[in-house]
Amino acid sequence: MLPRTNLSKQHPVPVTLVPLSHVAHAPGDTVWRSLGETPRLELRPPGRTLPEGWIHLQGRLLRRSGAWTAFLHAEAGKREPVRFELPVSLKGTINEVLCLPGGVTRLVLEPMQGEGEFTLGEFSFKPVGEVERVRRMYQRIVAMFYKYPRARRKRAGLHSKTAILRLQEAYRIAGRLRTLSPVIPYDRWIREFDLLTEKDREAILRDTARLRRPPRFVVHVQGGHAPAARRATLASLRRQLYPHHEIRDAAPALAGGDRRTWFVFLPPGAALAPHALYWMARTAFDDTRVRLIYTDHDILDTGGARRDPAFKPDWSPELLRSTNYIGHAAAIRGDLLAALGLDPDVFDMHGLLLRAGERIPRYAVAHVPAPLFHLPPPGDPGNPNGSSPSQVAAHLERLQVAAQVEPTARGHCRVRYHLPPKPPGCPSSSPPATAWRCCGPA
Repeated sequence: MLPRTNLSKQHPVPVTLVPLSHVAHAPGDTVWRSLGETPRLELRPPGRTLPEGWIHLQGRLLRRSGAWTAFLHAEAGKREPVRFELPVSLKGTINEVLCLPGGVTRLVLEPMQGEGEFTLGEFSFKPVGEVERVRRMYQRIVAMFYKYPRARRKRAGLHSKTAILRLQEAYRIAGRLRTLSPVIPYDRWIREFDLLTEKDREAILRDTARLRRPPRFVVHVQGGHAPAARRATLASLRRQLYPHHEIRDAAPALAGGDRRTWFVFLPPGAALAPHALYWMARTAFDDTRVRLIYTDHDILDTGGARRDPAFKPDWSPELLRSTNYIGHAAAIRGDLLAALGLDPDVFDMHGLLLRAGERIPRYAVAHVPAPLFHLPPPGDPGNPNGSSPSQVAAHLERLQVAAQVEPTARGHCRVRYHLPPKPPGCPSSSPPATAWRCCGPA
């Protein structure tokens, strides 16, 4: 173990940044390059003497690209390192009070995850006593009470009672509020926020059993040339916690059904989270006006790992014209599907959603903000999940909206709306050319 000395409580101790792994930079340059998933640098104080207990850590860190979450690892011999998440402000400031365990032999900074560039300023720390620790913690917490409205603090979990009874938890929440929101790796997000516990499963089953006249789902699995992908989709349907569903091929006519029947269309290789149908059923049960439900989704790579989450906005017909942001992560009520009169031989998900949006008001569309659908890559031949310029053009023609639809290089649609002969707001006495200049594009 490294020797300990009585570090001054009055003056910060500057540290030297020593590269350990996956980092590189030119001598004298403040810009560093991350070369891998876990770039690391040692924070080395003079004489390598490290404190124990509460310290005040200061530094500067600005990042470009990569995942913007910073950590400090306190290593202590053969023991498991203690990891602290470091809030970093929009201006790159690190100003954190944290408690180092006894026997720390090395402090390691992980400035980001993934490849990218970052700039480091001076780092220092100093031990703090109980009075200064509490003062600094409350200083940050009180600042967040002035800065954010009550609703925003409540969503984050910062309450007056928390600040009084659980100071360290309130300080951690306030730190996240004051910083540039960190982007955590998606696999970590899944572990922390998306996995069901046994209690979750039991609660879902109990709630399902209480539903009177529960919604029923018909899941059409589209054909394809990959039997293994189709089997994976069927396996995910067998794992559904919600029992009121059946599986069909996509070939039969899309005649629709009654108000209690909902239709889902999946490409081969897609998978549903075990609670996907439950959340859509609960949404349909709670609001009988809803006729179209969609959820967030992510992508399954070739190894079956989830990546590229699509956390979607609420219903936007204008956005849907530009890109099929909903994709197959949707369920359509039977009576609406029957009214659309679609030809199953030319089934197109983008066209189906556009037609549905033409017939229902905004309040009849519900968004479940959770990645419940796991879809194959957009370029997969069996996944016709992209945007369709021809369907958008037909949609605008049905609505008698004059516009030109152009495909873009990234598979979206650019809609160029035509101006009327007399653009809105132009004086009636102005000649057409003048009106175009003052009210339309030059």
